[in-house]
Amino acid sequence: MFAGKVGDVLTRQYHNRVKGRDLYDFQWYIDNEVRLNVDYLRSNLLRGGFISEGDSFNKDIVIGMLHDRFETLDFQSAIDDVSRFIQNDSALYDWTPEYFIRLSNRLLT
Repeated sequence: MFAGKVGDVLTRQYHNRVKGRDLYDFQWYIDNEVRLNVDYLRSNLLRGGFISEGDSFNKDIVIGMLHDRFETLDFQSAIDDVSRFIQNDSALYDWTPEYFIRLSNRLLT
């Protein structure tokens, strides 16, 4: 399921927006040290046309893709999307590109 969530973070196309729950779930998976199935993620990205068969693909490439994505997201929009579902939304104040880049660096495979 984590591979699917990473795929959502990388590929959902709402201009520079991402669903807040995708980021919330991504954070949960990282904090709970869930391992990413890179092969499953690769398969999903291939099927969706986001990468090609001959493209190199490994943990470092996934982290780089996440870094690029986090640099372009509208985090305020994601916070607005998810805050109504969270009782203590003060944890969302950390949601910045830098925070999610640090999280992605903790990715386990």
